[in-house]
Amino acid sequence: MKLLDAPDNVECLLESNGYVLWPPEEDNRPVSTSYASYHAYVQPISQRGHVLYATKRSDGTSLVVKCTRKGDSESRMMTYFYYLRRQGTNLPITGKYIACCHPCLPQGSKNCFADIMDIIEDAKSNTILLVLKHWGRSLAELGRLSPPDFFHILRQCFKAVSVLHAMGIAHLDISCYNFLCNSKKQVAIIDFEASRYFNESETVRSKCHPQLNSHSIYPCRTTEIPPEFRAEDAYQRRHCAYKLDIFALGVLVLRFAKV
Repeated sequence: MKLLDAPDNVECLLESNGYVLWPPEEDNRPVSTSYASYHAYVQPISQRGHVLYATKRSDGTSLVVKCTRKGDSESRMMTYFYYLRRQGTNLPITGKYIACCHPCLPQGSKNCFADIMDIIEDAKSNTILLVLKHWGRSLAELGRLSPPDFFHILRQCFKAVSVLHAMGIAHLDISCYNFLCNSKKQVAIIDFEASRYFNESETVRSKCHPQLNSHSIYPCRTTEIPPEFRAEDAYQRRHCAYKLDIFALGVLVLRFAKV
């Protein structure tokens, strides 16, 4: 899917909501205790063109700003998670970003499904800015893992997907490039561009994209696809969509095993 560039007024939008961006000309963030020294930084387009780095002006918290299209699958999904977070919904799931349960948090802290700090809408460009706590490297970038780390991360991946399915959500884009991991090896699922929300009773639901082809929801186009998943509309069928996630997790295990 084509990455979405940030709107021209993104810096003003974020500053008006208490966030400050990093400058694109700087390769590294300056080491400073002064929050006023933080500026805008745009991640290189070769990595993620629709992602910006920022900080919270009040306390210097490191943030990621993701640009999404208003009304698309991801923006609806993240808005749903954001309101769950505001309501204090406690969803027991291991990880850091889309699926998170911080084992290092103090006792009594609320676990939330997504570290979504804010949602900012730019009506002019039809863009939604998702402000999230900063994530780490993708699992594809972790390299060789020790057996304990290997099984620890895989357990988190399976746990995250099981909770998504329990909520009626099929991710449909699971791969080692869409899972991220912080320094504590807490796992995150990030992109929801292809996801489906199957709970018809909820007001927030994700409509399928007719332009998606069956091969586009797999982590690797060379993956052997089971016969029951080869139909063009497989991602539209609830139980089949869940099976696609499970199949992708199996591919993820193989991907890790080869490292």
